[in-house]
Amino acid sequence: MINKAENQMIKYQRILKAITDASSTALPYGVSPEQLERNIQPNIVYGVRCKDKDEYYRSVYLKPNPFTSHLQVMYSKPVYGDIPPGMPEASPEAVLKRVRGLNQQALNAFPYHHNGGRY
Repeated sequence: MINKAENQMIKYQRILKAITDASSTALPYGVSPEQLERNIQPNIVYGVRCKDKDEYYRSVYLKPNPFTSHLQVMYSKPVYGDIPPGMPEASPEAVLKRVRGLNQQALNAFPYHHNGGRY
């Protein structure tokens, strides 16, 4: 025998299934897949448009440090012109998001030796 809570759960699951079947994509309304932020990767130079003047851009590079296993962010000075055709473009928000993640990565409270013990 199905009690009232199980009946409501079945009804809820049926409604959620109908909603997910009706929507064709998981993207918000009016957003194309090209507009989504890309997570920037190390060892690739990205072009980032300057927010204050669209005719300028900066190149951003994430350089891995083999001694600390952390990433160092390297910015160029603003360059006048368009981003070169072979250089992928990233949004300033994606760069800041990655930099914040790198800053949190370096906040280790207790350093460990590479063999597993403490210093």
